[in-house]
Amino acid sequence: MPQEKKDDLSEIRSFFDQFAAFVAEGARELIKISDDEDEKAVIQSLFPTLNAQIKETGAYIMSRGEVANRQQRAEAVQAFKMSAGPQLLSNAKGIFGSLKSFIGKLGFAKIAQEVKKIFRILMDAFGWAIPKWIETILILIDQIINFLTGGKSMKMQTALSIQEQNYLAEMTHLTRLQRAMGNDGSDDDDEDY
Repeated sequence: MPQEKKDDLSEIRSFFDQFAAFVAEGARELIKISDDEDEKAVIQSLFPTLNAQIKETGAYIMSRGEVANRQQRAEAVQAFKMSAGPQLLSNAKGIFGSLKSFIGKLGFAKIAQEVKKIFRILMDAFGWAIPKWIETILILIDQIINFLTGGKSMKMQTALSIQEQNYLAEMTHLTRLQRAMGNDGSDDDDEDY
């Protein structure tokens, strides 16, 4: 039976590896397009930390998935399929040729934010409240990606900062909506039916 658990979660496990590979390729491309040796050094020094954060977060989520019950695992697999995460990352590879542009860098950072939403969906589907420290790590991942893509451009850093603030506001509103609807995501007002 333990083998069965691993099989039903294999696509999700692979997704975490794909995200780490996506970010690694993005870092390599950012180094290639940079004309500043200091910027290249910063990217090279921060990337290993970012990569470790992504891999360890994925491993932690999967460890929780391994002990989830059958229904929670099935819900996680269904939610994952509906999120189209692998398709998002597969399509996103086309952005690497555009990382020199303002929009390309914004897009790279936005894709990372969308992937982290999928992380949250999975944690919820596995049936556990997202620990505050995981939220902090997800924010750290954002901040490092924003720093790597922002480089020395104040315009880019400002745009990334605004994008991150909008993202955090969106996550706050989503949490409020989920609380208002109850933990199971259904509306408690049965009088409508």
